[in-house]
Amino acid sequence: MKYSIIVWLLGCCSLSAAAQTSPRKSIHDQLTAIQKIATQAAEDSTAASIAAAKLLPQLNPDDALLATQGNDHSINTYLEGIFRLRSLTRTNNSFDSGVVMRLKYVLYNVQSDRVRWAYYQQIAAGIIENSDKEMIQEIKEDLALMVPAKQRIKYDSLLSIWNNLRQGQPIPALTLTDEQGVRLDLSAPGDRMWVIQTFAPTDSASMRAYRGVCSLAQKFAGDSTYTFIGLNLQDGAAPVSSLQQYHLTAKELVEFRRLYAMLGNTRAMVIRNGYFQLASMPDVSEEGQAMLLKLSLNMHYPLVKHEE
Repeated sequence: MKYSIIVWLLGCCSLSAAAQTSPRKSIHDQLTAIQKIATQAAEDSTAASIAAAKLLPQLNPDDALLATQGNDHSINTYLEGIFRLRSLTRTNNSFDSGVVMRLKYVLYNVQSDRVRWAYYQQIAAGIIENSDKEMIQEIKEDLALMVPAKQRIKYDSLLSIWNNLRQGQPIPALTLTDEQGVRLDLSAPGDRMWVIQTFAPTDSASMRAYRGVCSLAQKFAGDSTYTFIGLNLQDGAAPVSSLQQYHLTAKELVEFRRLYAMLGNTRAMVIRNGYFQLASMPDVSEEGQAMLLKLSLNMHYPLVKHEE
């Protein structure tokens, strides 16, 4: 397998080597320090390099605080910050360059599944989108080597999701029913954009994503074009929120979990006229997601050729 042995040999000087003894700071404080150095680098690269050399040993992607205090965005910002500081201190190497090699680096050197999973979701989508079959196979081999089997199911399934469900494809046949038994037809014609966030009350990762979409929905509270709903993948009462709650039939729930690797894939999806406008919301800031939703109004699927 290309690069894999070399990556393993470099593990001793990898991201996990940053876990030297140092005063324990909150993740917010560490992210603030990273951002300060990144800003400083544009004005005084020498001073920034000195500051980076002091901070880098304090950063540890396997710090339990990162997994508990961080969401996907902050985790990925933290990891990219480490790569940036390595560049400033000139301790980087060829495995720091390029998103694919950075993903390999994280898979081989970070033990926290929460942190690995956040970074993997960010990078794997781009690999699939570029249809790089050779690289997809390499990543699969890396996963088989480094990620425990029980955890690996969601990783493998997510590759399958993004490889088969793309923007502009029709949605699977689903029967969404609210708590009063009223069915929702996602295939109905019209301009309504359905923003659907799947969640499971007992799954912390999906609930983090769910709360994020609840916050995002507030930005569109006065826009009737967008309707935000929650799709509960477990039996029982849903958490109290501003989103209307729906369930699937028992049979569809099993198929949905298999197809979408739940509880693995926690991203929101955007549907209009029964087609995916966004099959999986990218892992970007709330502002970035709001911008994407507004831009998606210009994407009309299915693409229809009009005869003159």
